[in-house]
Amino acid sequence: MIFNFNLIGDKLNNHIENGKNEFDNGNYEKALDHFKLVNSNNEHYEYAQLFVANCLMELKRYDDSLDVVDKLISLNPYNKLAWFNRALCQIFLKDEEKALATIGEIIRLIDLRSKYDLVFVAKLYKLLNIYDEALKFCDLALEIDENFKDALYEKSLVAMRLDDDELINDVSDRLLELSDGGPLGFMSVFILKLFSKNYSACIDLINGLEGDKFDNDYMMMFKAMVYQQICEDLCVNLLVVNSEDFPLDDALDAMIDFVENKTDNGKINGVQYYII
Repeated sequence: MIFNFNLIGDKLNNHIENGKNEFDNGNYEKALDHFKLVNSNNEHYEYAQLFVANCLMELKRYDDSLDVVDKLISLNPYNKLAWFNRALCQIFLKDEEKALATIGEIIRLIDLRSKYDLVFVAKLYKLLNIYDEALKFCDLALEIDENFKDALYEKSLVAMRLDDDELINDVSDRLLELSDGGPLGFMSVFILKLFSKNYSACIDLINGLEGDKFDNDYMMMFKAMVYQQICEDLCVNLLVVNSEDFPLDDALDAMIDFVENKTDNGKINGVQYYII
């Protein structure tokens, strides 16, 4: 789903209600059948047509969706959601020149004090791989609300596309400050740290998990992910001598020492190891 519409009215047309239910369940063809029955004199006609456009996009019928939103724009040149949809269709149709022109119109149309609009513009630029503009609009949204997680998440995705480890870590640190300590907050920060190869920070995150929310098996699973990622990123393996028992925590200590100090052999708790 591209947009999340909240239709306002005493009672919506049954076709809109039924179409929205089908849309939410991913039944886009059935949803289309309902939305197309909404008459043009219905007060919610434009909303229904926006759903039609979104159904068509979900079905990858981008030309048809573009026809719908162009008609909506001709009816109401200030229909912001129609303009957003137009840009998306043009991006999916790989018509970058027209998409950029549409984004220019969107920037003139939107409320630049709306952090939500600014982040959506950032998303459009990201889809076009124009990352400097994407970052610019994320930062504009963050100037309005420095704690706006949508902007931080979008900024993190751009940073990952740029492979900018410093920026990834800056954003992930900010997200960690805003995290409630729950699984979702942890996961987003953990993945960012792991992607930026900040392995020590990953281990610190895991060790800082609250025991009442995360059991030991859960924590060990993430430690194993860090260990495996180090091996894959650096194309190395750890070997131990005359021991069948080398705890994961010890193996991680050895790997982190290798990453940070290039130490490729040593003893931990009396067990000789080599990293090759």
